Amino acid sequence: LVFHYIVPALYAGYWVAFTDVREAAWTRQLGALSVYPTAYFAYLVVRGEIIGRYPYFFVDVQTLGLLGAFRNAMGILVCYLAVAWVIALLARRLGRAG
Repeated sequence: LVFHYIVPALYAGYWVAFTDVREAAWTRQLGALSVYPTAYFAYLVVRGEIIGRYPYFFVDVQTLGLLGAFRNAMGILVCYLAVAWVIALLARRLGRAG
């Protein structure tokens, strides 16, 4: 609960309230924003192959196959980037600059 919901919500609120929106050039940072989720997916696949279990049903390669798990991960990445876009728009809309 804390890791998946509370911390992200608090950080998003902090970011909107206290960052300089002139630095909120998320469109130029899509690659950087994608590094962590992509690395985490790779980690989940490797870990799952080693121990034979996957922590999330939507990336369970044994059930879905690698292509199905990858498709699900890409869908989640798109949602993740959409949330980043909404947060950047909100920060600019609030007009917080420094």
